Amino acid sequence: MFRSSRKKPIKSRKFSERGFLEFSFDPMREGSVVSPIKITIPFYENPTISEFKQARLGKYKLLGRNSNLYSFQGADSKTLNLSFNFTLDHIIAHLESYSLDNFVSKNQKTSEYEKSRFFSTNADTPFTYLFNVIANYRTQYKDLLNENIDNNFDLNKPRGLYYFWVNVIRSSVIGTSDQKSPPPIVRLSFGPLYKRVPFLVEKYQIQVEDRLGYDVETLLPKRVKISLTMEEIRVGNFGKYKAYDGNSSGSTLDGENVAGWEYIMDTGSLDPLRSPPTSI
Repeated sequence: MFRSSRKKPIKSRKFSERGFLEFSFDPMREGSVVSPIKITIPFYENPTISEFKQARLGKYKLLGRNSNLYSFQGADSKTLNLSFNFTLDHIIAHLESYSLDNFVSKNQKTSEYEKSRFFSTNADTPFTYLFNVIANYRTQYKDLLNENIDNNFDLNKPRGLYYFWVNVIRSSVIGTSDQKSPPPIVRLSFGPLYKRVPFLVEKYQIQVEDRLGYDVETLLPKRVKISLTMEEIRVGNFGKYKAYDGNSSGSTLDGENVAGWEYIMDTGSLDPLRSPPTSI
């Protein structure tokens, strides 16, 4: 008996839409209000994540006692080691499928001011967004990218995106040259375990995997491995912790305040967002 050759369509995992890093750069400008520059780097491949956190314990060794006494002196910030790849072929394959909204935070509203400042009115591709950022803040990249952008897909777009993302990683541990703005806050979203958790990058490593070869025209490596060591930063708005559930009266910063174990008993999570596990 022969089975039908027709196959059910593969259901998309929407992997890169549910797993990503958001870099929030906060420019300090005297005499004017400037919105943060937010750049999203999605995961196209499975990342490797290891997490650890350590309590600060005071130990008291009493004479003749067969066990120490302890005092709890707080806890160090959560530390995360995160590794993932930039693969040029994946960026080429996925670039056209992204809308502008994929390059802003999925869980935080983007103001009209931010859109008018950083996005063109007819922007509908991530490369258009990328080019606007580059045109305004990264003019030195114009030679690499084609300034006469049209709707036709060409390899300069994924090459430029790849190149730009590598430089975003490099910028994660530095402030501005005028010493007025700090390094960006990096928020990790990856399924139910990491729901927009804020980190500062302590160090990065970029490793070229030359066994996969290089792009012939640009000598960009076909794949680089990115490794980040990050420490969680929970300052929020210096108020009481309250996970953000999308309510317009709340703030995402409420969820970035310091939380204790009692909130796990109450809500089941310590993350900034209150949401069920993401479904496809």
